[in-house]
Amino acid sequence: MDSALVVSLALRMLPRVFCAPMISTILLKLGPTLTNSLALIGLAIGTFLLPHIDHYQVFQGANIGMGIVSMGIIASLTTFRSRVLPTGKHITANATFVTIERISQILAPTLTGFLLSCCPIVYSFYIIALLLLCTALIIATVQETSTTTPKLASPTIRPSYAALIRLFSSTPLLWAIFLPTLGYAILLGGMNPFLLWSATKTFHRPEDQWILLLTAHGIGAIIGSLIVPRIIAWLRSHINLLRIYLWARLCKLLWLIGLVGITRFAYALAILAIAGVLEVIGSVCFFTMVQTTLTNRQEAIFHSLSIPIFNLFVVLGTSCSWSYTAHWLGLKGFWLLIIFLAGLPVISCLFVAYQPPKIGLVVHSKGSSF
Repeated sequence: MDSALVVSLALRMLPRVFCAPMISTILLKLGPTLTNSLALIGLAIGTFLLPHIDHYQVFQGANIGMGIVSMGIIASLTTFRSRVLPTGKHITANATFVTIERISQILAPTLTGFLLSCCPIVYSFYIIALLLLCTALIIATVQETSTTTPKLASPTIRPSYAALIRLFSSTPLLWAIFLPTLGYAILLGGMNPFLLWSATKTFHRPEDQWILLLTAHGIGAIIGSLIVPRIIAWLRSHINLLRIYLWARLCKLLWLIGLVGITRFAYALAILAIAGVLEVIGSVCFFTMVQTTLTNRQEAIFHSLSIPIFNLFVVLGTSCSWSYTAHWLGLKGFWLLIIFLAGLPVISCLFVAYQPPKIGLVVHSKGSSF
């Protein structure tokens, strides 16, 4: 059973890396609205058929296909953001997007559990497929707004990982934006097993406390998304947006070190809730800088090709749990390892961000100051 699960996860993840250029090409040709709607319809069909597949190889083939389609959904939704943003309202709008994401992440497991408890599992798949179709219909009716934010000019770029490297080379700011997200991916991959083992070993009630720990982090993010626009507005009067972004990432990591010595469940909930607020600051800054720096075409390529790389680092963070299961490190040592690996790219970018302009990052975009 465990080996089948590992194979399923690998087959769902690896094709995204190889198919990312194809997804990027489709996204550029069809646009994020149509791409997302078609991908949602494809995922709905796969979800509807999945419980009727009883052949292992066919099931894994369907799993590969659904993994690729879901990649198209993520890339198109991320690109879709900049197409519907009110002009000059990037920070407020991105905070709103974060609110919606976190609410859905909290409600989705609850809804799934409710469906499984109220009806046979096959009907649960049918209902989820129906919800996906409804979402596709809603997305298809959304009108894209034209943005007037000046951006860096770009020649026509053919989607490929080589093109992504050239994009990084021509826009050095992207390195400072993207590298910390890889650290965040490692943290994301390591956090779930750490919180599960903390609920088991430290708090001794894994049945409900693991979910509560995850929920506290999500609720903190929801609260943070409501106040973050004002926080960022105040911080921008003192430092630029890039430094706000990097400090938010680093402060979250330093804050989460506190989980090492926590033995009371209520304190752990408080730490995770505050960490959720810091995460939102980083996320809002990240999307704002990407949206105001890149053209629509560049942004589509950036998101569709960088998301698979992000996912690989999530897997890397999860794989670090082997150091604990193999008894190389204790639970505290495992968490400190995750914090260390996640902090390396953030600290390196923060160091460069504070260098003199001749050797550091000169962060300018026409019409905006980071």
